[in-house]
Amino acid sequence: MKINIVAILVLFVAAGLTASEPRTMPVIAVSSLCGRGGSSEYIQDVLGVDQSNIIRAKAPLIRRDLGQEKCMQLMGDAVNGITGDKCLIFASSQGAATALNYLAMHYKGTKIKGLVLEGPLMSGNSTIHHTMNSKLAGKFSKIGKFPLSRYWLPYAAKIAFPWYAPSGTQAIKNLKNIPKDIPIVIIHSNNDHQVPFDDACALYYGLRKNGNNNVYFLRFNADAHLNTLYLNKAVVGQLRLILKNHDLIDQDGEKMDLEVQPDALQYQSQYRALMDHERKHWLIGRYVKLSGYVGLLGFACWGIGKEMSNLSKGWKQYELDDSHE
Repeated sequence: MKINIVAILVLFVAAGLTASEPRTMPVIAVSSLCGRGGSSEYIQDVLGVDQSNIIRAKAPLIRRDLGQEKCMQLMGDAVNGITGDKCLIFASSQGAATALNYLAMHYKGTKIKGLVLEGPLMSGNSTIHHTMNSKLAGKFSKIGKFPLSRYWLPYAAKIAFPWYAPSGTQAIKNLKNIPKDIPIVIIHSNNDHQVPFDDACALYYGLRKNGNNNVYFLRFNADAHLNTLYLNKAVVGQLRLILKNHDLIDQDGEKMDLEVQPDALQYQSQYRALMDHERKHWLIGRYVKLSGYVGLLGFACWGIGKEMSNLSKGWKQYELDDSHE
């Protein structure tokens, strides 16, 4: 009798512990500049997960580098800080660049089981140029139409983003190093004034080209950048269906067939154009760096020459003084 009571108590406690564990894996929210976009409330509404299951990765407030080293470091802190063995990433704008760069350059584990990328920033250079050509730039939008502005505007923008490197890490150049088995959902409105829609097309093509067949592209008509899924319930339904089919969220009902995804080949030109621009930025960056080295060398040579001239004058003066004696 005592054995039966103990067995019942053990089963009861085990059931209680199981019931207390969250059914859905943790969601790490990787936000845009200064923490904008992808709030816990928004992710709860979109994915149907409890806010207690959402962990926010910090976004740099001072060292803002548009998805480069500081952003990746903070995301890594969030991923390494979760206690479970799996998580889902929900990344917005700059956060999408951060997530892709982190996966390609620093991620060595198996915790990350899926990515949701909303309004993904694929190149800080492309985004800066696009923004300066849009209504967001207001009266300054004419600057974006100046000759070769695509290549010098990112350097002018270093006034606002001094830690950003235009010729440095860009997500679009890292796609070949993204794990090919991770499901990735791309969400983008076709009239986004901040991050170009063409860059999302390039991302979709680039991932498919590199062998990731679990890539989904959800696009719709809107001119919003962040929190766009409030505008389209049908896209929310498709997103939940994709995540459920990959066992990334718990939803009632059976797994269903998805809408047919677009042919990636139609976006090849967008991918090639963006990669071509980034190659030119890489060359410009090397030229700027070399010019800096040449300038420093020239300054050093000038300084050494001036010092030698002063020494020569001093020696001549010494010889004159010595001859008078």
